[in-house]
Amino acid sequence: LPARMARRDQQVAEALAMLLALLTWCPQWRGLRIRLMVRTDNMATLTMVAKMQPKGKRLGLLARELALDIAAGAFSPEVVAHLLGLDNSAADALSRLSDPDKKASIPAFLSTISSTRCPARVHSWYRSIPA
Repeated sequence: LPARMARRDQQVAEALAMLLALLTWCPQWRGLRIRLMVRTDNMATLTMVAKMQPKGKRLGLLARELALDIAAGAFSPEVVAHLLGLDNSAADALSRLSDPDKKASIPAFLSTISSTRCPARVHSWYRSIPA
């Protein structure tokens, strides 16, 4: 893949991971007053969450999905913070679990947290795409 395309795909993958995490766990805080913080080392994801002005069609789709949830009152990120890549050790460790070339394990600081199965992102999962 050309470097530009790989970088663009990485932006979409990280934004999708953030959206999927928010949608997967929002039932736990629905109906509660919370202060939601989104922290990532990915600037495209931060821009999408903070300004709802992503660049590109695929990030636009994810921004629409996020906007639908915010409008429904499911959650609203109040704090959007940039992490330096080296400070994002939890995300780095978890992303390596699915790497078939590496024998990764769950780091000790995450060992007490149970895993959550996320729903499949089939066509019907996206509410902003016409049927």
